[in-house]
Amino acid sequence: MFSLVIEIGGVNTSIYKKNQGLVLKEPSLVCASCVGEQYEIKAIGNEAEKLQGKTNDTTYIFSPVVCGEVKSVEYASEMLKYFLNKIEVRKFPRENAIFLVPTGITEENKEDLRKVGKLAGLGKIAFVPIVVAASYATSVPASQSKTILLAHIGGTLTDIAAINMNTILKGASIELGGRYLDIEIAQYISKKHKIEISIASAKRIKEKVASLIENDVRTTEVVGIDESTGKPKQIVVSSEEILPILTSFMQNIITAIETTLNVCPPEVSGDVASEGLFISGGLCEIGGVAKYLGKRLSIKVNVIQDGINAPILAAGKLLSNKKLLSEIIENF
Repeated sequence: MFSLVIEIGGVNTSIYKKNQGLVLKEPSLVCASCVGEQYEIKAIGNEAEKLQGKTNDTTYIFSPVVCGEVKSVEYASEMLKYFLNKIEVRKFPRENAIFLVPTGITEENKEDLRKVGKLAGLGKIAFVPIVVAASYATSVPASQSKTILLAHIGGTLTDIAAINMNTILKGASIELGGRYLDIEIAQYISKKHKIEISIASAKRIKEKVASLIENDVRTTEVVGIDESTGKPKQIVVSSEEILPILTSFMQNIITAIETTLNVCPPEVSGDVASEGLFISGGLCEIGGVAKYLGKRLSIKVNVIQDGINAPILAAGKLLSNKKLLSEIIENF
């Protein structure tokens, strides 16, 4: 029996515990300092995030998992071990876990995740694609014969798939997510206003004024460092100002969705025309996203409730359905 669902994303790590719900969500960050010829971990998760922009040249803050790929088994396992200890996961007997993974995960990446889980103290490990998990938060779960088209726009990856009978017919993972927007906003502010802002500040701009609604007039203030004087400077950023960044990002998502549809069997078209596209992920919270995508794709777009947490919450509920969970795991 599995008792945990774990998603180690490039931005956040989330853990769902059976009968308890979503018990942890923290940044997938490790802060390590150079001590002699080795690196010593100083902070992980929320504590590491607090140190961003406040460390010396021998201290680094990084994510050991980038775009769904484990870059360092050692640091990823230490990070996961820290999180598991924080939520008091038992060590004897070891608890079994489901890892939510990208559509395009390789066998090598799966093996790296197994190593991470084992080193962190977990028992049996299995995998479920994040899009399949998210489908169980919709009105058309992937166990049905009707095909569901789903796009999960995550922090560093977007997963798109056509799914039925718990099988991905066609799908892809593209290295594009909310963090990409944060970086683009920070670069724009630097180029246009000549001030340097942190990625965290860019994220706040995105959360407060990013919008695909026509004539949105929201504004927000942000403080950065004036590149010419080195002194703090405050500016006002509007929804209209960052709209081109957002529309360029969405066009890449639209192209990927169209490409997935184009390689699907013709029979899939009828299901998609009937049910539309389902979207999950943090960018579901951007105003006007469903209308914007629907207009350009010429299909109905359904925003999954609590899109940012929908996959892990839905997968968590599957922990109580041993038969269905086994069927899903067997396909991957």
